[in-house]
Amino acid sequence: PADVGSSVCTPCPQYEEQDVALGYDLNSCVCKPTFVRDPTTNKCTCKPGFTLTGETCSPCEIGRFKDDYGVHSCSRCEDVLKGSVTKFEKSTEVGACACPKGTYDNMEKSCVDVFEGVDRTTSGMTLETLKIEPGYWRTNLRSPDIRECLVAMACAGGNTTNYCREGHKGPYCEICTDSYAKDAFLLCQSCDTTATSVALSILLTVTVGAIIVGGFIYLTKKKEFYKRVKNGGKIIFAALQITSSLPAAVPAMPLPKTFKDAVSAAQILNVDIFQLVSVGCFSASINFYHHLLMNTVPVLTICAVFVLAGRRNPSKKAKYFTWANAILYLTLPRIATTVFEVFSCDDLDDGSSLLRTDYTIDCNDDSRTFWVFYGIIMVLIFPFGVTANYFKLLHSKRKRIMQDLETREKDEELKDIVFLFEPYKPEFWYFEVVETVRRLLMTGVLSIIKPGTYSQLSYGLFLSIFFTVLLAALQPYNEVRDNRIAVLSSALLIAVFMMSSFKKYTQSLTDEDNTYDDPLMDALLMLTYIMVLIMFGVWAYYKKDDMSRSTNAMASDVLKGESNVQSNAGDESGSVELSTINSSQTVLGDGAGGTRTNKSEVTNPFNKGMDERRLKQLESYGPKEKVGKGGKRSKNKDNKAKSKETSETIAPQQNPSAKRKSSIIPPPPPSENE
Repeated sequence: PADVGSSVCTPCPQYEEQDVALGYDLNSCVCKPTFVRDPTTNKCTCKPGFTLTGETCSPCEIGRFKDDYGVHSCSRCEDVLKGSVTKFEKSTEVGACACPKGTYDNMEKSCVDVFEGVDRTTSGMTLETLKIEPGYWRTNLRSPDIRECLVAMACAGGNTTNYCREGHKGPYCEICTDSYAKDAFLLCQSCDTTATSVALSILLTVTVGAIIVGGFIYLTKKKEFYKRVKNGGKIIFAALQITSSLPAAVPAMPLPKTFKDAVSAAQILNVDIFQLVSVGCFSASINFYHHLLMNTVPVLTICAVFVLAGRRNPSKKAKYFTWANAILYLTLPRIATTVFEVFSCDDLDDGSSLLRTDYTIDCNDDSRTFWVFYGIIMVLIFPFGVTANYFKLLHSKRKRIMQDLETREKDEELKDIVFLFEPYKPEFWYFEVVETVRRLLMTGVLSIIKPGTYSQLSYGLFLSIFFTVLLAALQPYNEVRDNRIAVLSSALLIAVFMMSSFKKYTQSLTDEDNTYDDPLMDALLMLTYIMVLIMFGVWAYYKKDDMSRSTNAMASDVLKGESNVQSNAGDESGSVELSTINSSQTVLGDGAGGTRTNKSEVTNPFNKGMDERRLKQLESYGPKEKVGKGGKRSKNKDNKAKSKETSETIAPQQNPSAKRKSSIIPPPPPSENE
């Protein structure tokens, strides 16, 4: 173009070209394609989001931005926020630089990996806008400390200031809002304080208590059935009580959903009114310290009453002491867990220190000194005191306990502590102390370790393995089946802790596909526990015909009967044929060394395959002397001759031609053990 009146043509400015449709003067110059006119300088250049590439303006690539006019290069997001990128090309502002998925802006000009509990599918997150996953919580929007909620369903997650579901608030969403109270599953539910609701709550409490007390009374009256089930039932109860205590001791314990729901539903075994009734609905001021009093004072009072009653009425001392021991046995794990929780505080990143089991209680409060002192007293009375008392009682009478089963069951001096030693073999007179220590370690002590950590899970796994090996090696119970059920129940705890540790590890992996929640393993855990209960039920049914427990007393009864028959035979050297002793009992020559049994025992599926070790053990219970002529005892120098004589005496059907030489003298009546 040329200026008006000028014969000299002037080239258009840089990045412009002439548009002849507009004429031939300087005003006919327009911006080239991809260029725009800068409104500030009125020059053609690249617009924001574009940079000069060769002779054209090209969009800024992903990871770069340009927020002004010009042909200069696009700025790198990496130089502004390390690790950040842009979502699209042509980015026109620094704000387009955002942290990619799986990272967040830590407010220190850097993108860092998100923590466990933060959504990995959202990009562009900053510390303040972190999207917290359900089941996690943090103290405030500026906190990088993401913590797993003790009750996952209480925490709704999100990226707001409130991470809790309706009815929950506070640290870990553990505190109930007004008009809400915790149910048996530790979730805050809306309170219904109508007369009907109050009546139902009271009725539930009374019913549960009546079932427990009434069931125990019923079993004690049904002596035969009670004898069949009490020891095995005690083992089953202890195993289920430990399992049901895990949600309280390890509230963040990762478990398959179905199994965890079943364990939570079994909380009734812990005999805790605070888990049966939502007491918070009736008084908002009730806290953990009141819970501590309600768990300890009534038990102390009741046990003291029974002990005093037993001393005032010596004839019923054994009965009262048994009741006191039964109450302590039922409540000890729960009380131990509660008293140990007094000392466990949680330090949060906002500077506060709160009681781990009740986040409404400040551990820095002056009144806490009294409760710590009370907790120490309760620890000395229950976990340590009860265990030490058990050992003292057993140790002082250990010689009497180590008598053969028949003798010790008739010993009046042992009636008041029979609850402590009856299930065990005489040589394991102390094992109730070991079992008590196991229950305390797996409940109370486990609860004071930081919840949900690998340290806590490893501790539980180690204890489970140790006691399973101990039970399998010692076989301390009188009943073979009690030993089997005890070992299996303990081994199930190993499976629980192993699965929990593995599940926690897989949840920490960045790859979501590696999250472990196998329904098959869930089903296997449930079925295994059900199998243990079925085994116990079948065992109880067949217990009356059971001969899997071969005791010294049982072998002695048969050998006494044999001796009486031989005494009546006098000088006769022939064998005596034994026919049916009564309509239901027969002495079988090939059954556990000649022990007496019922005919129906043959059909008992649990009696098959008695091993040689048990047979040899039973044979060792036999007398070292035999009855000779005239009823006099003489040393047996010929074991083979004795074996032959015993075989002919006990199993006459193998020698049908033997001539009857004396009348049948029935053996002594079976002892309670039989």
